[in-house]
Amino acid sequence: MDILIIIICLAFIGLLGTLGYQFLKENIAGRSVQGGPVKQNDADPALGYQKKIMENEEKIKKVELDLAASKLELAQTKEREKALIEQNSGAKFDYEQYEKFKKDYQLLKQEIVQKEDILEKEISTRRAQTAELAQLKQDYDGLKKKLMETEDYYRRSQTVAENLTKELNTAKKTVEYQKKIVSEHTENKLGGEWVSRVEFEKVENELKEKETMIQKFLSLKKDAGGHA
Repeated sequence: MDILIIIICLAFIGLLGTLGYQFLKENIAGRSVQGGPVKQNDADPALGYQKKIMENEEKIKKVELDLAASKLELAQTKEREKALIEQNSGAKFDYEQYEKFKKDYQLLKQEIVQKEDILEKEISTRRAQTAELAQLKQDYDGLKKKLMETEDYYRRSQTVAENLTKELNTAKKTVEYQKKIVSEHTENKLGGEWVSRVEFEKVENELKEKETMIQKFLSLKKDAGGHA
């Protein structure tokens, strides 16, 4: 009769433990669903790391859930062990049953230690990925800043090249005008022709200098376009 009562008590305690575990699991799972990850734009270079972090968070929640269930089961085992010892305190001690409970207790304790180690590893992985994500964002911001500086330099170089092109066209017109003056001089106007030729050579030298500057800026423009 006493054994039957013990069995009924143990079954009742086991049922309470199962219901408590199920309630705890559904409660935590419900919170996990409500606070689930939000899908982001695939164009974001940090999406892969954010996805890994969210996956690790889900793993951590699962490990925490299993850990809580194991602790609950361990507490139930200790209660059953305590109840068994109290019930058998005035009767013959069931050493075999006691050893079974003792073995279950040790196994559950070992399982809790293992799950705590898993939880710590998942947390460490998440921290490492968070640091890597921060570094990636810093590198991305640096490249973006450099690109903006390059584009600004390209625009300024393009403006200078356009201005020099205008000056070049003006200089060419001046040269044509000087050529016309020279061609209109005759052999009887050597002095005047000499003055015009001096002016012509001056403009021609300026033209060559401007052409050299334009080629230089066009090269810079080409290099800037290659970097962009």
